[in-house]
Amino acid sequence: MVRTSSDRRPAVNPEILSQFARACLAIADDAADDRGFVPVRRLLEKFRATLVARPLLVEGMIASQRSNDGTAVHERWLVLVDSEKYSFSEQEVQGESAERTLPERLRFTIAHELAHSLPFRVSEFGIRLRNVDTQRSGQGLVQALESETDRLSSLLLISQRSLSSLLRGRKEAPAADEWAAARRAMGVSRPVLISRLRSLAAGDPDGLRSGYGLRNLAIGIAEWSKEGRAALRSWPIFANFDRNIYPSFLFDLAHQDYISACDVFADASFALCGGTRSTLNVAVDAGTANFRNASQMLLECSSEDATRKPGTRSLFVVRVRDVQTQDV
Repeated sequence: MVRTSSDRRPAVNPEILSQFARACLAIADDAADDRGFVPVRRLLEKFRATLVARPLLVEGMIASQRSNDGTAVHERWLVLVDSEKYSFSEQEVQGESAERTLPERLRFTIAHELAHSLPFRVSEFGIRLRNVDTQRSGQGLVQALESETDRLSSLLLISQRSLSSLLRGRKEAPAADEWAAARRAMGVSRPVLISRLRSLAAGDPDGLRSGYGLRNLAIGIAEWSKEGRAALRSWPIFANFDRNIYPSFLFDLAHQDYISACDVFADASFALCGGTRSTLNVAVDAGTANFRNASQMLLECSSEDATRKPGTRSLFVVRVRDVQTQDV
C-alpha cells in the first residue's frame, strides 16, 4: 500500500482499536435501514443519547448526566452541537433518509462525538478490554484514540450493508460520478467515504476489498484552483492495486501535499485539467516503491462532475485497463 505523508499510525494497542472498530461496524449495521443508510436518529438511539443544539465555542461535544433515583444510577448521554453553526428541526432529524439527509458536516460531528463516548462505555456494545480499569482509564483511552476517532466515525456513518450493495458482484469499480452519487446517498463527505474504504484493509467481512469493485484502482480528492484546473491532494487516498504495482504519480503524491492534475494527465481536454471530458484513458509509468518505472499502466481516469469554484473539491478515480511490464 502507498502511504501518504498524512498517514497516521494507531496510537493505541491494535487489539483495543480493533474492538472499537468492530463495535462501530455492528452499531452501524444495526442502525441502518433496509438500503443500508444510517439515520442519525438511529445512531442516537443505539448510543442512548440525545441531540441538543446550543451556542458553543466548538462544533460539538459529548457530555453525560448522572442521576440517582434511590435504587439505581442512571446515565444520560448528550451530543451537543453549536446552534450558531447548525440549524435543523426535530422533524428533519426524525424524517432523515437517503433522499433527505441532514447536512453531511452535522452528521459527521454527531458521529464523531458518539465515537468519543466509546472509551467511557467499555462494558457496552460487546467491547471487552482486558486489564483496563474502566473507572480510571476513560480519559486516557479518549486521548489515545483521538487520532482514530475520525475513522471510527466513518464506520458509524457508512454501514457494511451499503458498501456491499454498491460493490458486491461488480465486474469493475464504479467511476467517479457513481462514487459521488453513493456518498451523497450515504450523507457523508468525500474524505469520510475514502476513510471508510481505507478501513476495509483492517477488517472486511464481505471480502469487498478483494472484489472487482475495489481492485486495481485509486480514489482521491482533487481541489479546484482559480485557474479552473485541479490539484490532486495527498490525503485521503484509497489505493488497491494487484501485486503492489502502483501508478508512479501516487508515490510522488505520497511526499507532497498536492500535484497538479495537468502534470499527471497531460491532456487539456480532461475535466481536471480544465477541459470538458469527464473520462480519459492515459498511459502512465507504474511500478513498486523500489522500481517505480518498471511498467506502463493504461488507466481510465474519471472526475466527478462538480462545481469548479476555487477551493471546492471533486472525487477522482483511476482504474487499470492494462499493465505492460518492462525490463528492469
